[in-house]
Amino acid sequence: MDYILAIDPGREKCGLAVLSPEKKCVVRKPCLLTELGSQIASICAQYKISIILIGNGTNSKPVQKEVAKLELPVNIIFVPEQNSSMEARKYYWEANKPKGLWRLIPTSLRVPPIPVDDFAAQILAERFLKIAP
Repeated sequence: MDYILAIDPGREKCGLAVLSPEKKCVVRKPCLLTELGSQIASICAQYKISIILIGNGTNSKPVQKEVAKLELPVNIIFVPEQNSSMEARKYYWEANKPKGLWRLIPTSLRVPPIPVDDFAAQILAERFLKIAP
């Protein structure tokens, strides 16, 4: 299996995540929509991407068009992104443990100080791998 690139599309920005053949997240980063094409091209030049996953929610069609413009030899698959943003918050707090009194506040009530689209992209890839043959 090759690397997988997952994209959590949004109106102004996207989250990108690359998972290795061992199912480990090796890249996770946010990206402005205006930079999406160049970011994908850069990732594909660095990793042997065989599948690009796109969340099927907000702005998925324009993202698909942007990916198609690159004419990459990859499969494009849409993945349901229901509740991925809430799960992404949890992933964020696992990676960035809160300090002090913030530890006492339940994860579901904490709002990360930065966008978590990249964590949402990782979740999309992990969901896909759970159902992929």
